[in-house]
Amino acid sequence: MTMKARGANAKLDSAAIYDQLRSDILSCRLPPGAPIYEQDLGRRFGVSKSPVREALVRLRDQNLVEVKARSGHWVRPISLSEVDEMYEIRLVYEQACVDLAIKHYDADMLAELAELADCKDVTSIEEWIPANRRFHDGLARASGNRRFAQITSNFNGLFDRFTHISATRMAEPRNFAGLVAEHQALVEAIARRDRKTAAKLIRRHVEASHKRTLAAFNTPMFVA
Repeated sequence: MTMKARGANAKLDSAAIYDQLRSDILSCRLPPGAPIYEQDLGRRFGVSKSPVREALVRLRDQNLVEVKARSGHWVRPISLSEVDEMYEIRLVYEQACVDLAIKHYDADMLAELAELADCKDVTSIEEWIPANRRFHDGLARASGNRRFAQITSNFNGLFDRFTHISATRMAEPRNFAGLVAEHQALVEAIARRDRKTAAKLIRRHVEASHKRTLAAFNTPMFVA
């Protein structure tokens, strides 16, 4: 697979190239296992090899890109063990977010969370990925702990690849109403300060996504 230039891009620095490549990887526009060619990136972004290599070093440091001897850079494949580990961590984070939100939310934060959950017009994976992330980032902010919210938001960003892969298991045409309803039910449980129901809902929500992601590994493009 080679990457084609996306129109006449202005010259970008390594930080902007990194941002765009990271977005492409996390959204699976560059799928796991795809080769990355420095020359193609140079043409795409209208730059020399130096800023491209700097961006690729940052992506390697984040375990999103790997280098293979004599064959260049590749989008790092996802292993089954990585999926399990990431979802174990996510469940811990999400449960903590819900528990803290029940303790600390105020009316404004609850209204914001309800608005983020209400995205019934979403009809595609490309729309669902950012909408889903906004909701879970909002849930982290509702915890009332800004440092924890920032750490959780950074971790949520790494889940865009898993969200994309999970959504591929949904039947066509994809209907996200069920996932929206799960978000809304969670907000309602938080509003009631119903800790038991909220804990059950967030566990079910995370575990369902985990199962869909594992099931997607039957698709060759996702196998490590």
